[in-house]
Amino acid sequence: MTPDWSNFEDAFGVAFAATDILPGVLSADATTRADALGYLYGALHHQDTVYGATAPAVDYVLTILGDPRADPMRVALLRWLTSVLDAARWKAGHPADVDACLARRPRVRDAMDAFRTDADLTVAHAALEVVAACEDVAPPPAARATPGGGSWSPTPPF
Repeated sequence: MTPDWSNFEDAFGVAFAATDILPGVLSADATTRADALGYLYGALHHQDTVYGATAPAVDYVLTILGDPRADPMRVALLRWLTSVLDAARWKAGHPADVDACLARRPRVRDAMDAFRTDADLTVAHAALEVVAACEDVAPPPAARATPGGGSWSPTPPF
């Protein structure tokens, strides 16, 4: 079931665009697929942050991941899931949005069973990265550090 995206926010406000853009992931047209992936990263996971619309987008991606039309995008979608789950572990976002993403980890982990042993080793490796991102372990400090020695924060210091 497709969520009512008007109930959720992306990086730029109400996630109205998700209704029209996300189905493009399954398009036969490469440009449309790229636009959909760009929306996943650019609005639903902007600057490695999770938003209210990110968790429902995780559900959507899990729903379409096994669709044969997703074949050209499968690795990219798996990498997006990894990035979202890593950001949630880093608490990069509003606490309720982070919690909504973290709450999906068991379902995400279970969904990876279909891809961990894929004949395409790139898919299998990407699925294993998703499984690792589902673990309840904080990333090492070096992964959270920014150039120059500071630590990353989703909120600017000013």
